[in-house]
Amino acid sequence: MYDRHPTETGNISSYEAPRLGWRGCAGFGILGLIFAMCFLVSTCVSTVEVMRATSPDGAITARVFEVNGGATTDFSYVVYINRNWPIRWNHQVAGYYGAGRSSCAYGVNVKWVGNDTLLITYKDAK
Repeated sequence: MYDRHPTETGNISSYEAPRLGWRGCAGFGILGLIFAMCFLVSTCVSTVEVMRATSPDGAITARVFEVNGGATTDFSYVVYINRNWPIRWNHQVAGYYGAGRSSCAYGVNVKWVGNDTLLITYKDAK
């Protein structure tokens, strides 16, 4: 079970741990790199709620989230509707990439037209 080697005097030496070699070290290095990249990707993306509108009867709320993917991407906007009572649920109804409300403002506008109709307006999107 142990790797024992005779010494010069004929005695048996102590146990020597097996070595991983360069392939084992490279595997650990690649695994560490993958974990580091996943950590960096998850920390670079931010999501912020930028607008909220409640239906006229107060039963459903529409929420707009702005997703910032970093310096080389445009903002994304995701619209969710949710109900808090009696059964809590949350549903994504729309998503826009690079949307603009006007020539000088990013985002989308949400407005309830009735108890069951949500109007989402924007000037342009990609």
